[in-house]
Amino acid sequence: MQDAVYDQIIQSNPCQRIRPPKVEGKEARYLDDEQAEQLLDTVRAKAEHPFDIIIMLLLHTGMRRGECCGLEWDDIDFESCIIDINKALLYLPERGVFENGPKTYSSKRVIKVGTDLIDVLENYRKWQNKEAVRLGKKWIDSGKTFTAWNGKAINPGTVTSWFHKFVFENNLPYISIHGLRHTNASIMISSGVPITTTAKRLGHSTSATTSRVYAHAIASVDAATANVIQTILPLRK
Repeated sequence: MQDAVYDQIIQSNPCQRIRPPKVEGKEARYLDDEQAEQLLDTVRAKAEHPFDIIIMLLLHTGMRRGECCGLEWDDIDFESCIIDINKALLYLPERGVFENGPKTYSSKRVIKVGTDLIDVLENYRKWQNKEAVRLGKKWIDSGKTFTAWNGKAINPGTVTSWFHKFVFENNLPYISIHGLRHTNASIMISSGVPITTTAKRLGHSTSATTSRVYAHAIASVDAATANVIQTILPLRK
């Protein structure tokens, strides 16, 4: 009887031989140049530390939210204007805020930034140092660039909820916090930055990923290129 029952048991899982359908990537939502400038102007005028600096950094670098929150002062080379992205800060209800490695192997990268952003970060660091002195023993030296009021690592979810409220209260064009990464990428592409360079700065494994996610921005640049060629080499006299 036992042998008969055993014969009816499937020895392998047939589902393992099935290839799941590929998930088609959705077109990224992002701000255009004017909307991004409007956001920056409003952030500079109304946002408090550290959120104002976080938004500037996300727009200028295309970093992921977790990568930005995981950034430490030692990751920033102020003289060379270089930021080393080598970790991310995450949050799970069962674990709280914790540090993790980059999302993928290619996510670990070093990017160059402008001197304006370096100056902003330098001034913010001075402000943070003053806060540490003011709070005295209440300050926790986490070494993080962006922290909670007492120096502890900031919860990435706090950044998202703050940004959503800020956009709504200031009647700004709707965009998610991750949409700032897409905005940075679209600005690079529309400005003529090669796809390979854009992919590297974003931490994509291949430029094919970048091309798929930002197909609309690439198509716009391609159309502009066609008009340039037509202007230089007109077919109608």
